[in-house]
Order: sequence, then structure tokens, then C-alpha cells
Amino acid sequence: MKPFRFLTLASCLATMLATGAHAQSPEINFLGADKQIVKYQDFALTETQQSKLKKFSRDIEYFGGFAVNTENGAWGYSAGYFSQGVAEQTAIKICEGNARGRPCTLIAAVLPATVAPGTRNAFGFNKYKEEYYKSEFLPEVKRQRSGRYAAFAIGSRALGYDTNAKSADVAKLKARRNCEKAEARNLRGYVISVRNAVSAMDGQKCRVIEVIGPS
Repeated sequence: MKPFRFLTLASCLATMLATGAHAQSPEINFLGADKQIVKYQDFALTETQQSKLKKFSRDIEYFGGFAVNTENGAWGYSAGYFSQGVAEQTAIKICEGNARGRPCTLIAAVLPATVAPGTRNAFGFNKYKEEYYKSEFLPEVKRQRSGRYAAFAIGSRALGYDTNAKSADVAKLKARRNCEKAEARNLRGYVISVRNAVSAMDGQKCRVIEVIGPS
């Protein structure tokens, strides 16, 4: 097992991959490689904030958010999340950590180019994570012994899976645990106050999105 590590918003495009086995509760949204930049607010930014927003717009992979404090020049961003809502909330929390607790405002987000305007809580994988699913998880499923189970779990920014389990429950438990370990590693770089705030967010908890068992 290997854990993972300018418009408006979006409805997801769902694609279910054929695996040759029975898949339960598929919730896998592959959204492509291209991105769009969404601007929510048009504040007068400091020179540093303008520079960071420009770099964010050019370099950051969806889902991501960019937030600023208009009083003291603080800023913060998030990148590479699977949930628009968590990415945007995280950007605000990181900014507020940099602003020493003062409020921040979300001013921009990076979203998949495939989403349509109007929906606020888009969710899904970019091209890189889609390839991980296809090249890492599915081959492991094909190699597992007859009568065994596999499960695939997702958090806000991490993935985990388990294969060759004796039951669906065991596969789901191990997939969640592997996802949670990867999620915890992703939070290590945050200061404690931001780490705690992000950990408490809705959508942060790992959940199983697919179970594959005997045909």
C-alpha cells in the first residue's frame, strides 16, 4: 500500500472505471489536468500579496485557496486538496495563523477547468491522482487472491488503500488507517493552532469511497 500523499464554481464529472470486479458505492470523480482561477474579492492588496497571488494563480494545483488580511498584510494559501470547501477553509485558517488570529478573507481559488459555474463544494481528483488510482491501486486489486477484498479511502488531501483483505470490513478499516496516516503527515508542517483548526474541519476525516470484492 502506498498512501498519497477567472470563473466561478463547479459541479463534478463522475467517471467509474471498469475493474473486472464488483465495486460498491463508487464516488470517484476524475476532473482532468487543467485548472481555472476563480476570483471572489477585489481588494487593494499589498505588493507582497499581489506577488504571492500571481504566483498562486500560476503554480498552484487544484483544489486551492488564497486568503488575505487587509490590515496587516498577512496572507495564506492551500494547494492540492480534493475538496474545494476544505481547501478554501484551510487557506483562511493558514492566513489567520500568519495574521496572529486576525480575520482573513478568501479572495481566490484554483479549481478544475472541467467544472461548471454555480456549485460551491466541488470534489474530485486531478490527473496525477487519477493516474495513481489506475497505476497503483487497480493493479494491486488484480493481483489479490480469489475471494479477497480491496478498499480505497480519501481524506481532504490524502489517499490510502488496502488490498487482499479477508473481508470488506478489514479492507475498509486498513484503507482508512492508511489514509489517516498520510493525512497526518500532510499537516506536520503547520503550526499547532492551524493544524488543530484544519483537523477539526468538516470533510477532513478519511472515508472509504470504494470497495472491490469477489464478482
